[in-house]
Amino acid sequence: MFYDGFFIDGWNFFYRMCISIVESLEDKLCDYNDPGDFYIGLKLGRRDENVSYEEFKKLWENIINKAYLIDI
Repeated sequence: MFYDGFFIDGWNFFYRMCISIVESLEDKLCDYNDPGDFYIGLKLGRRDENVSYEEFKKLWENIINKAYLIDI
C-alpha cells in the first residue's frame, strides 16, 4: 500500500505518511510518564510477538489511509 501511494503521488505521499505516523503515535510519544509507551511507539515498524499479524496489518493500513487524507 505504501509503494502504491509513493509511486502515484511521489514524495508528497511520503511526507503525508510521516505526518500520519506521528499523529498516530502522538499519545504514546507525548506520554513521558511511562517510558514503556514511548518504546512501544518506537517499535511500530516491527511486529511484536504480543500483537497478531492482523492487528499489525490493520494498524499500518489505518496509518496509510490517514496519509491519503492529509493535505500538503
